[in-house]
Amino acid sequence: MAGTTINVSGDGCAPNTPVYVVLDPTSTPTSLPPAGYLAMANSKANGQFVVPTPIPASTSLGAHTLVAYCVQSNGAVLSQSLRINVIAAGTSTGSVGTTGSVTTGASRTTGTVGSTGPLARTGAPNHLGSLYGIGAAAIVLGASFVYGATRRRKGSSPA
Repeated sequence: MAGTTINVSGDGCAPNTPVYVVLDPTSTPTSLPPAGYLAMANSKANGQFVVPTPIPASTSLGAHTLVAYCVQSNGAVLSQSLRINVIAAGTSTGSVGTTGSVTTGASRTTGTVGSTGPLARTGAPNHLGSLYGIGAAAIVLGASFVYGATRRRKGSSPA
């Protein structure tokens, strides 16, 4: 919700350089710092960053984009975006939470500022039981082939 702080995180920046976060930028800056940035923090030695970013109390409700800008090791300006949904105080949507991640070139995580609730389950469903069953069936089938082949050899007479 407006008036709260969220952590914007990402990577790909030159080591120990400033990372600036802007709300709903109208253009991509060619140099840093960008006009009207909300927050700034330095990237780590590995180029990763976490920027605590306050969402202004005057921010309108609805969809917005936070964009983090930093300089890459080659000197080019890198922009990374995070889509957020600003909701009214006291509203709970059960969405992602108050921390989002950003990735190079495209948004990866959409967070709802000020929401509460459990994180969504991600990843493939657990099918280990069926995999164990398939494995056991393959072992039984293989053993029966070996047994059948051995039995034929013992029971057959040489020609």
